[in-house]
Amino acid sequence: MKTYPDLAGGSAYRGAHDDRRLTLRHSADFVAAWRSVSCGVYRWRQAGRFAVVPSLAGRPVFAYLPGLNYSDLDAAAAQELAREVQGRPFNIRALAAPRPEGELRPGSPAVLRIDLAAFGHAREAVWERGLNRVARKAVRRARKAGLAAAEETGPGALQAFCAMLRLAHARHGAPMLPAALFEGLITEMGARTLVVRNRVDGAPQAGLLWLRDGPIAWVPWSGAYHSADCPGNLLFWAMVEQAANDGADILDFGRSPAGSGTYRFKRNFGAGPVPVLWLSDKPVDPYRRYRVAQKLWRTLPDFLTDRAGPRLCRYLADF
Repeated sequence: MKTYPDLAGGSAYRGAHDDRRLTLRHSADFVAAWRSVSCGVYRWRQAGRFAVVPSLAGRPVFAYLPGLNYSDLDAAAAQELAREVQGRPFNIRALAAPRPEGELRPGSPAVLRIDLAAFGHAREAVWERGLNRVARKAVRRARKAGLAAAEETGPGALQAFCAMLRLAHARHGAPMLPAALFEGLITEMGARTLVVRNRVDGAPQAGLLWLRDGPIAWVPWSGAYHSADCPGNLLFWAMVEQAANDGADILDFGRSPAGSGTYRFKRNFGAGPVPVLWLSDKPVDPYRRYRVAQKLWRTLPDFLTDRAGPRLCRYLADF
């Protein structure tokens, strides 16, 4: 077992993990279902295990698979699959072996995961030994402010989640994904929504969508208002409780660039980083590549980004 240092300063918290569980990959069935839903929504052609993503400038990209931070491939299988498409634009992601955090290059892609099995699937243990004092204080503040988190279903839940995700994407200068994608994931893959609301008026303050794949509970998207009431912290703690109650061994909070604000936020909950192996026909630095485009996107009016964003996503093989 290993432990993580306390990023917030002060006494260390003991977020234990087992490397074998921390590197659990998606199942082949999960990947196949994801490919089917995303190709249906975006009208991508399938070529074997790849989605063929059209490009706004250049040749189509053979991607395995857009939207997934990793897949069912280990590093060796990813390298072998890359050889199958040599000479074509391609994009393949897989989980790499965990390394000490100090070895992660700032800005490099990593997923942040909590080994719930190491805590005996007990939320009390995660609270005491996983979360650091910053996260615990923020969760208490959110509760005192009258916020409450609950799993929700139906159109209202999806609408609340989309509203929160739209805020997050606008802050990051990223196009909003089409609602049809979320609808497909809910219908075909059993995706679930978790929403934080104000108890007084029921207004949504934060939301996420998550999927279960065997021992993995995965959160691909989340969003929250930035406020002193800390709705995002309550949302993430509610997800820890949800995954622990659901019996998941691993809670995966999704991908963040190492050292970023979202990376540090997830680390506050005891999540450990696992590097993402990103193979492509050209050098990969997705965060730097889109930096100028993100700045431009933030300057555009809402009516334009709301209309163009979901359509633009069809052409982003590495989104």
